[in-house]
Amino acid sequence: MRSATFPIFTAFLFGCATAPAANTSRPATTTRPLEMLVGQSVLVLPTQYLSFGDSLGWRTSVLRRAEYLAGLDDEIGFALGERGLSRKWTFANAISRVAHNNATMVADPHALSAESLRERVALEETLKEPLGSQIRSLLALENGRFVLLPVELRTESANGTGVAVLKLMLVDARLAKVKWIGEVRSERLGKFSPAIAASIASHLADLIAP
Repeated sequence: MRSATFPIFTAFLFGCATAPAANTSRPATTTRPLEMLVGQSVLVLPTQYLSFGDSLGWRTSVLRRAEYLAGLDDEIGFALGERGLSRKWTFANAISRVAHNNATMVADPHALSAESLRERVALEETLKEPLGSQIRSLLALENGRFVLLPVELRTESANGTGVAVLKLMLVDARLAKVKWIGEVRSERLGKFSPAIAASIASHLADLIAP
């Protein structure tokens, strides 16, 4: 397994309920809190959960949740690939293929035991089992140490418009510890749109590379 050194990040959330992702506030120390991952081998796992908290009826726009989340994962892979990360990073679709071919050895990357991560999680918190073991088994199929896990995409609404928020965590899989926690918000829209996934993916890529 590839050796790596990585600093412990301070947790923070990007954006606020009343501003689009393009205007998200960022720490004064860096504009790209995950930029030190650029030269490392990282697994970007599939998005685990989708929930609707808006009052706009967006829930009815997603007939097949698994397909929608797979589309979001594809948008994330595309956006990160455009930033030059595809040489060392492994994205959700590739992880899914490898896991399918090794189904007796690893967990389904689309159905990890990540329910507890939807609640409040602290930096340096150790992942509960069996999630820690599940992630290590997936990482064993690829080189690397760090895993970027999109935990949940949820929707919110205010003043007749809605926004999608993707909660993410960076995990040191070797130690099964959470190293970074953040949220990425889509542009605020009046109705549900396919552009939401592309907006989320683009803003996520902004945290890593120009």
